[in-house]
This record gives sequence, structure tokens and C-alpha cells, in this order.
Amino acid sequence: MFVSHDAFSKCGYRWAWILSLSASIGTFGQLKAFDVGWRKPLSTKEREIEANILQRHNILGLYPSMVEVPIDGSSVDITTSAPFSDAVHAVAWTSHYLAGASYRYAWLRQSGADQASVDQAKLRADEIFEAVYRCQRVTGRRGLLARGYFIGSGPTFDERRGASHRDDWHQGEADGYALRFCAGPSHHIYSAAAMGMGQYYDLVAEGLQKERAREAIDALVSYWVDNDYKIEGYDDARPPVPILGLTDGQTLNTRVMMAISACKIALHATGKAKFKEAYEDLLSRYQVRALKSFRVGKGYDDAHHVFAHLDLLNRIETEEPLRQAYGVVADGLWQHYQNEGHSHFTYIYYKLRPNAPGKDKAMRLAHHTLATWPTDMTIQPIMSDLPLDGGTPYPVYATGWDNEFIWKGDLNRPNAHHSRIAKGLAVSPQSPNVAMVVDPSGHLYLTHDQGRSASGWKCVSDLLKSPVKAAAFGKRTRIMAVACEDGFYLSETAGHEGWFRLPLEYEGVPEAVLFDPYDSNVIYAMTGHHLYQSIDHGEDRLGRAWNELSQGLPKGFNYRFHVATSKSKDLTYFYAQAGSDLYVATSGKDIRWKRSKLGLGEYGESKHWLAIDPHDPRHVMFGVQFGAPGTLLSRTVLQQTRDGGESWSANQEELTKAYYQGGLLIRLMRFPSEDLRECYFDHEGLLAVTESGQVLRSKGEVTQWTPIMDGLDIPRVDRLFVPHYGDLLFASTPAGMYQKRRDALQWEPSHLVMQWRRHERRELGGAAFITAYWRALYFGHIDSETIHLPYEEAKERFGLTSKTVPW
Repeated sequence: MFVSHDAFSKCGYRWAWILSLSASIGTFGQLKAFDVGWRKPLSTKEREIEANILQRHNILGLYPSMVEVPIDGSSVDITTSAPFSDAVHAVAWTSHYLAGASYRYAWLRQSGADQASVDQAKLRADEIFEAVYRCQRVTGRRGLLARGYFIGSGPTFDERRGASHRDDWHQGEADGYALRFCAGPSHHIYSAAAMGMGQYYDLVAEGLQKERAREAIDALVSYWVDNDYKIEGYDDARPPVPILGLTDGQTLNTRVMMAISACKIALHATGKAKFKEAYEDLLSRYQVRALKSFRVGKGYDDAHHVFAHLDLLNRIETEEPLRQAYGVVADGLWQHYQNEGHSHFTYIYYKLRPNAPGKDKAMRLAHHTLATWPTDMTIQPIMSDLPLDGGTPYPVYATGWDNEFIWKGDLNRPNAHHSRIAKGLAVSPQSPNVAMVVDPSGHLYLTHDQGRSASGWKCVSDLLKSPVKAAAFGKRTRIMAVACEDGFYLSETAGHEGWFRLPLEYEGVPEAVLFDPYDSNVIYAMTGHHLYQSIDHGEDRLGRAWNELSQGLPKGFNYRFHVATSKSKDLTYFYAQAGSDLYVATSGKDIRWKRSKLGLGEYGESKHWLAIDPHDPRHVMFGVQFGAPGTLLSRTVLQQTRDGGESWSANQEELTKAYYQGGLLIRLMRFPSEDLRECYFDHEGLLAVTESGQVLRSKGEVTQWTPIMDGLDIPRVDRLFVPHYGDLLFASTPAGMYQKRRDALQWEPSHLVMQWRRHERRELGGAAFITAYWRALYFGHIDSETIHLPYEEAKERFGLTSKTVPW
């Protein structure tokens, strides 16, 4: 008995997304390691994915596979003003999506679905076809195919950013819309459009739409058949593209196979002699009828196109020698992908070769891919680190996919799309809710709500001419100083009304900047060679005059400068670190640098960090890696001074004495075995980050360390920030920024994930699921009952046990 597909409810297909909006569209504030919404019936996933496509991936039916989703929850921009949308590849993705929509209509019609559902499916397929056809009509030249379009006029983001296709954009009009279209020729877009429209012509089109599809296919394939197999561009900006590519004229390859199929599709739709001649010409030249083997390298892109063509050829080609030859092509492709769980490849291959070996395993993996497909397709940080067992692919929700049809090997890539690691962080002394983060890309982000929302982070560095490297707050939240690649700058308007370049004649490359926490009219500016201090002439003259404090330091070294102040303001310590060399000076009229003896010489490798007690500028900690990593004696020896570098604990003399007295091992066991990347003083003791990314806390004694990692979606911290102000700690991880109160047990998201150009969110539409799902139903690989089963029951029906699929 037929079970009607609930994606096509009586409310009308076009409005089905309203009913499932809350389920289908994820929020973009808090990212999780994996989407937890994937455990759903396949039919529910199809409904939610399709609803999201209609809302966010829809430019008059055109399907841009990847779009930027506004963090504030507003609608996706489909005009030329869009900050990002992958319109450059849209006609190809739309064509594959059209094939899926055609199978949807065909399956619903043949399975006895209610007429309203069938009608709505046809309307949707018609709409998608018109979008593909519009990509021809908008160019104003018969058969010339645009790659995609936006609504409106003016430069697109490609043109604004100087992308590779910036000169391929032109202005056109179709169906009463002003459209900006991209005309760069490509054999792939011609391949996809021929296949997609061919599926539509064969499975869906009737009456006037049949005629339109016939004309569209005729024009598309004629464009290169009539031009000696070359695709002419819109203008002279690009040379013609040979549809066959580089070929010896006799060896069949994937690109030639796409052209052969396009000729057959055009012949099937039009019956024109020229397409029969072109078809026979290519079949003869490449000896297809006599094909006994097909040797081709692994390439997901071409394989995806050719499998889709073979699917259509299997229906429209009746000559048995050619059907056998196309089966040989399928075999040659399949050998590369049989263990990878690509649903699209698998369902087509076993439609062509129903009795081929390995079917049970391959089908389980293909079903596993659909069953674990997420409905939230946000491209977000993923770190799986699961052991791949015998080539079994990862579940899709735990995979680093970033391509619409998951066909670039991503099902075997565990870690991807990680957030950039923050280069700096500062908290306002006036309001702990206000913080700013330095992106290594050079942007500076400011939040007023303590990182409670993704939309709360605003970029405030747009008016700066070079990348930001470090930032600091003055005593007022509106006062900020930054170190940029081209100098030091000050803003008294929180960056909104511009930046004033500080009149500092410096030497070297700017590296850091900070305000004196106890004298906010004093700024310290640091380069790799020198330390500068502004003269306190009052807030109105902030940063207008400077002194150099680094005179007397040895020349030719790159230094990391540290300024340690005290609440009593009686003395400020300056530390200049160059590897295992440390120089110390104190404030006063005559600053003199003195070398401090630290490290373990040849017996240990000095770390590059220095931890300074915020309550005592003379109390400093330094790390030395002792012993080979992984050995019993491997320790991070923590040397401390409480007198500003005059003397150090755990120094070379002390450890040598312990060695001769037989107590070196006991002495070393007091130090952490982890290789500490950096250490920080905190109100309650020490904080450390290990080389493996673990955050540790030690209260009092440095011999006992407790990990504090709970709440991190990806448990690896690359930078820890312990601000002078406020009660929060911040961690920069591959999953983004996190924060915790110092006495809290768990980290919470700061809702800043530095991806793409700044901290945008992009998502895929999921049409790959649509195309595989409806093919599986039409081909009989999945039945109409299974699609409605809860995940656990469907998993059992598919045979997805721990033995067959480890995850």
C-alpha cells in the first residue's frame, strides 16, 4: 500500500517550509561540534532541506549551493548586493537539483501519490527548469549559457573583491528582471545543463514545457556542435573552451564522455541529424562500441558529472553495444568509489549494474550517508578524529564537507573549517561586558554584550588601512589603541569615526600595544626591537609624545616585551625576552637593562613565554623543556623569580646539585609532565595551556594540575587569554571563542567563530540529499515505508549495525 510522502501536504508544496521552519533552520549563535538534528526519518529530512532551499537558496528558481546566512537572522540577499552567494557555479548545481526534482515528480506520479502532491512537484520542477533555461536567455545569445545570476544591477561580490571571474559579469534582462549574470564558459556547466534538462525533458515536461525544453537543449548543444566543438565566450575576455579538452582524439575520457552524452540527449530531444552526426563522430573516433575497459584516475568532479549522464543514457540509449560500453565506463569509475559511501554514485551504479559484486556493503554505506545527513548544513568547525576502519566513511554530520554534492573526498576528511585562532583579546576596564578580539586576518571585533550573541560582534577596523596585530582599551570604553602593520593608532570613538595615527617614530615592526592599568594616560608601544612609552600630558594629549625605553639592549635580537606594573605605582618592571635571554629594567629617570640568568643552558629548551604575577611585578615564571618528549624525565621545568630576575628557582645549579645527590628525578617529578605552551598567573594560582591544547589549573602548588576543558565543543585550546579586567577567561579554539568565569566549571561559547572573510556563516542547501533520495526511491533502492521510519528503525532496516558501520 502506498504511503503518501508528507513533503507534499495539502497546504501546498510551495508553503510546506512554513510548517517546518523552526526545525529546518538552525540558529547561528552557538555552534556545536555536530548537528544533533540528523536523527530523523528520511522523509522529514527531505521536507526540511527542501524548505530551507526555498527560503535561502532560491534566486527565481536558481539554486546557489552555498550562501552566506546573515547572523542577525535576516533574509539571504539574492541581489547584486549579496555579500556572498555561489552564483558562479549555480547553473551546474541547479541542473543536478533539477534532475532530483524530476525524479521526485516521476516517483510521486508512478507510486500513486495524491494529485495535489504530483502537481506541486511538477510546478517545482518547471520552476527549476526555467531557472536553468534563463541562464541561456539572459545572455542574449542563443545557446550561450551563463554560470549564474543575481537580481539587480551593479557589481557583484566577485567584482567588488577582484575574484577570478570578476571580468565575466555582465548586465542582462529576462522575464522582466534586470539580472547581473556571469558568462565564463566551462565544459562542466554545459555538461550539467544538458543532463539536467534532459532528465526534465524525459521525466517531467509536457505540452508547452516539452517544446521549451526541446528548444533549450537544442540551443545549448548546438552552441558548441556548430562551432567545431568549442564554447565561445561572451566576449574576448576569455578564449574559447574546447568541449573535449586535451585529448589524443582516440582515447575515451570523462570529458569526452560528457560530450557524447550531451549529443545523445540533444538527439533524443530534437531528432536533428546534426546531433546524430556529432554523436556518431565521437563514438567512432573514440571507439566506444568496442570499449572493453575504461581506465581513468580518481576525480570526484568529473565522476559526479559522468555518473549523472550514465543514469540518463541508461534510459534513452537502446543500442545494446553502447549500453554495454556505458556499463564499462561505469565500472571504470566505480572502482575508485565503491567503499566511500557516496549515495549519488552508488544508487546510479547499481541501477546500471544491479548484479555487480559488493552491492550489500556499498548500499549500506550509501544508506548510512543519507541516514546521517544533517538538516543543519551550516559549514562549521568539525573535529572528528575517529579512526577510519577499512575505508568506512565518516557519518555526514561528522564530516568536513564544504562542497554541495559531498564528492570531493570530504566523507573521509575528519577535521575542517576550523575557526582562526585569535591573535589578541582585551576587556574594557570601564565595562567588563565590552571586549575586543584581534583576528589573525587583521580584523578587529568588538562586543558590547559579553559575547552572548554572534550578531553582537561588530568589526571596528574598517577605517584602518592595514591589518591589526594587537589592541588595547584605555580607561574609557570608547578609547582604543591598536598596533597595525604600518603603525600605531588611537581611536576615541571605539573605531567608528576613524583612527588617529600616533606620532611615534619607531624602528622595527609593530607587535603590541597596551595602556598602563594604573595610569591610563600612558601607552606602551612595542615592536620586535624596541619598547616605547608615551608621556603623560593628560587625556586630551594621549599618545602625542614618546620616550624610548629599550635603549641599552643588545642590538640584532627580536624581543618580546612585557610591562609589569603595580597598584602602588612605586615601580614598574620591564622585561625583554629573546629566547633564553631575559633582560630586566625598572622605571625611573635612568633606565638600565640587566641580563637575568635563567634557563638550563644546554640541558633544556627555553620556552617563549613569560608569566607575570599581576599583583607583584617582581614575581615572574619562566618555562624550560627538560628531557626528550615522551620520556620519563620529560618535564616543563618552571623557574620562578620573586625579586625581578635577581635569582631563579629550579636553576641549572640547583638541578645539577640534585643530580649529584641522587634526587634529580624526585625534583623533576614536581613539575608537570605536559609540555606547557604557555603559563599565566590567575587570582587563584596558575593557568597553563599544553602543547596538546589542554587548559590546566594549579592552585598553590605547581605539582597538582587539574584540567578545565568541560563545555568546549572541540576540546583543544590554542590560545588562552587572562584579561587584567573582569572575571572571565577566554579560550580560542578550532570551534571558535569560548569564555568562563574564573570560578565556573564549564566553558561557554562566546559566539565568535572566525571563518571566511571575518566571522560570517555560510551554509549548503542540501540538494545533494534531494537528488540521491529521490533516485533511491525511483530506482527501488529504498521503499516508501522506510523513508518514514524513525532513525533507529531505519538503521535496522538498512542493516547499519556496529559491525557494518562502526559509527
